[in-house]
Amino acid sequence: MTAYYAQNLTNLKNVSTALLVQIEERPDLNWSLLIDRAFDYGQDGGPQITGTNCYDGEDTTELKGVAPWLLTFYTPGQSVTAAKQLFYRWLSHCSGRPMVSIVASKETAQQIAGEWKNLHFVEASDGQKLLLRFSDTRVLVNLPKLLTNEQWATLTSPLDLWLTIDREGELIACPFLPTQSIKSKAPFELSDGQIAAFTNAAESDAMIDYLAENMRDIIPHDISPAQLYAIIADTLALAMQYGVVMWPDKFSLICAACLTLGECNRDPSLGALLKERGWNPGALGEALEAAGVI
Repeated sequence: MTAYYAQNLTNLKNVSTALLVQIEERPDLNWSLLIDRAFDYGQDGGPQITGTNCYDGEDTTELKGVAPWLLTFYTPGQSVTAAKQLFYRWLSHCSGRPMVSIVASKETAQQIAGEWKNLHFVEASDGQKLLLRFSDTRVLVNLPKLLTNEQWATLTSPLDLWLTIDREGELIACPFLPTQSIKSKAPFELSDGQIAAFTNAAESDAMIDYLAENMRDIIPHDISPAQLYAIIADTLALAMQYGVVMWPDKFSLICAACLTLGECNRDPSLGALLKERGWNPGALGEALEAAGVI
């Protein structure tokens, strides 16, 4: 089954135009694509990648086959036309998948990869090591909020710019902190609160993955992937607001939102039902039907 990512196809015309403007404003920098090749794993076709494997280190050597790659497409003095041909081919290949961002730096791709070498894993408070896949743009866009200022400053320290493709398929810039920000030691140590925040941030995509694998027919066909993500995120925010924590109950809300294109989330009867908590834990679906929400 084809994977479903809650991301629109890249607006190649807009993104290419905006990226060329950025390059022309900073022609003194090296510009590279950060491509998460895990999304191509097991698939045939696609451009042949040449560049810097970011998992070419002792701690990540077993993951080299699904590594992020830094592919430099422009260096100072190079033809912008040639740069566009290269980045356009890769943007087309990655379109609709959260696997590509753009970094600009005075440093080379090899130097950036070297500074990132100890940042691919983080440590939880119990000492457990977890992979921080910042080449996945679904993760990347949340990092300025999920990492501490010192951790985010450390991750971005080799870069002058970090651009990514948002859910709508448009080019956006990641926020940078002042250069005087204190750096964090590596690997990053995440608090229990940070781990919980990472889990919450990934929940919408996890729900969408479950729907795509098990109940694909319930995914509305007349809305865009980005609109679906917005509906699911809004539904989970509603669940959090009213303290709905059991997975079956959250999933019932998700199904109701899919069936009504999110309109049920604004139904006063749903708000009243959730406020009264008049259902047995795990049986919210039945209560939604009884209340006429779906």
